[in-house]
Amino acid sequence: PEPPSEGLTVIKDFARKFYSSQAWKDTRAAYAKSKGYLCEPCLAKGIYKPCEIIHHKIILTPDNVDDPNVTLDWNNLECVCRDCHAAIHDRRKRRYKIDGFGRVISFERETISVLTSPLHVFVVDAWG
Repeated sequence: PEPPSEGLTVIKDFARKFYSSQAWKDTRAAYAKSKGYLCEPCLAKGIYKPCEIIHHKIILTPDNVDDPNVTLDWNNLECVCRDCHAAIHDRRKRRYKIDGFGRVISFERETISVLTSPLHVFVVDAWG
């Protein structure tokens, strides 16, 4: 099979050189092959969908785009389908969500802010 391409993914100007590099193309192809060309989040749910995008877990920025420990490290990569990729980025755009108990959850700090009144916010560790 063909390794996933960047397809319709929008590439920011600062990252164009990296995404057209042979090092990225080789890493992308090898990583996709190692995952059987399947979407990792879907596979974890028992769903077999092809990988369409190799996603960087740590978002590439002008400050880290030249750091192979970020850009080419397999621990920072994930095979995803377009639906999972959209869900990942939609979650990042939203700063907060409301959980099933009506609590405000911050995606940025991974904490739960329990609003007791308009003037008091108590922040508790969501996993501790």
